[in-house]
Amino acid sequence: AQVLLKKAGNIPECRDGLENLILSIDRSSHMVDQLLSFARLQSGNIALEKINLSFIAKEVIQEISPQAIKKNIDLGADIK
Repeated sequence: AQVLLKKAGNIPECRDGLENLILSIDRSSHMVDQLLSFARLQSGNIALEKINLSFIAKEVIQEISPQAIKKNIDLGADIK
């Protein structure tokens, strides 16, 4: 589909259809991945590990803060 999209050039009807096809394929792949993860969880064959959500939240806030400041959005958080 991606090769065809490149070859479609400036044919809007082809491009639209192929872009929709690629999006559908991506959604289907994501759903299959989720189903496989769910099956692994049910079978107990997945390794679980503890993660520090506070650390991750702080990193995310630091990463998106510049964008929030530009839009006058206050990202106040009380993370311990």
